[in-house]
Amino acid sequence: MRRARPRRRDGDAGVLPLINVVFLLLIFFMVAARLAPPEPFAVAPPRSAASGDAPTEAALVTVAADGRMAVDGVALAPVSVAAAVAGRDVRLLADAQAGAGAVITLIGRIRAGGGGAVTLVTAPLEQGR
Repeated sequence: MRRARPRRRDGDAGVLPLINVVFLLLIFFMVAARLAPPEPFAVAPPRSAASGDAPTEAALVTVAADGRMAVDGVALAPVSVAAAVAGRDVRLLADAQAGAGAVITLIGRIRAGGGGAVTLVTAPLEQGR
């Protein structure tokens, strides 16, 4: 009478479930992660000691040092910004070198155009300054 030989276990079979889990996690985080759109131009915001979080659902208005403006990553003419954010709260990310007059004028246009609360986005102060 012949006995059946026991099957040899392949040593790599234990790694396959691990690989499956890693790929599933990778796909999950790729889908679940909210990718921030790239900024239309480089902006260095002013520094402030104040802390707090700006509402993330608000429209992001970006003002470059040379006066260019964008709403949610889309470049717009300064006169079109107020209409683009009407009825929404606004996070204002202005370059530190942007003219204060231009920023104040923009805030006035946003409010006059029916925009909601305007929050100025700043960078934290560095220690030792």
